[in-house]
Amino acid sequence: MENEHLIPVLKNKAKCKKCMSCVNACPVGAISYEEDDFQVNLDLCFEHVDNTRDKECFVCMMACPTSALVLEEYIPTQTS
Repeated sequence: MENEHLIPVLKNKAKCKKCMSCVNACPVGAISYEEDDFQVNLDLCFEHVDNTRDKECFVCMMACPTSALVLEEYIPTQTS
């Protein structure tokens, strides 16, 4: 059975103040935000989560002062 992961998603761009709190809070530097482009390096994020005791990390979401960032279940897209 594959590991299930939660990933940070910028759910409400209008709420985002581009304060970089999520970027600065990420313990592995998996989040970047440049020119209105929110990106998550999933390899870094998943590696960190897989190596934590509880297999979870909410640091970025908790750092967001406006709750624009949420965690959602990662569902890989299948390519044919």
